[in-house]
Amino acid sequence: MTRVLGLALLVLLAGCANPPAVQHYRLADNTGAAPEAAVEGSILVTVKLPDYLNDRHIVYQSDEVTIEAARHNLWAEAPEQAIPRRLSAELGQRRPRYGWTTLLGAGSSRGPVLLVVFDQFNGRFDGRAVLSGHWLLRDGQQTAPARQPFRIEVTQRGDGYPALVRALNQGLAELAEDISRKLPAPVFKPS
Repeated sequence: MTRVLGLALLVLLAGCANPPAVQHYRLADNTGAAPEAAVEGSILVTVKLPDYLNDRHIVYQSDEVTIEAARHNLWAEAPEQAIPRRLSAELGQRRPRYGWTTLLGAGSSRGPVLLVVFDQFNGRFDGRAVLSGHWLLRDGQQTAPARQPFRIEVTQRGDGYPALVRALNQGLAELAEDISRKLPAPVFKPS
């Protein structure tokens, strides 16, 4: 009889347990409107991520060698869409003469392409967000575009995934600043 009561209690408790709520996060758009400027041409911003980062699960490095994908903390949009959108907005603030665009807004592009390749876009066990990789501008004029490596670490302000997402967002702003300082003038072809 106690066995049946124990089983009934276990079934009752299992039925009452709620799975953790799934949280969705978005890279913030805190740039405002781009300054008015005469646009010389359009630069398409594209991003490449390794498979483990190009996923809706937010990635966290829990020690020197372990990468974990969050189960209940997800990106609201695919990183390969969100990151170019944020970089495009940030670059528009810094270099408004160029009409920065993404694949979602461009259709097809025959003009210059800013390619940003990420090795890391994640949180880390020491409370820092890490962005690393390289970028290059392809404008059809250079035979071998120069790769510009980057590594940005931003200390999280607070704990948890909201703080991590804010730190990654700040890292993208710092990356845009770095790109805008080093960006060669693209050669725009007449349409």
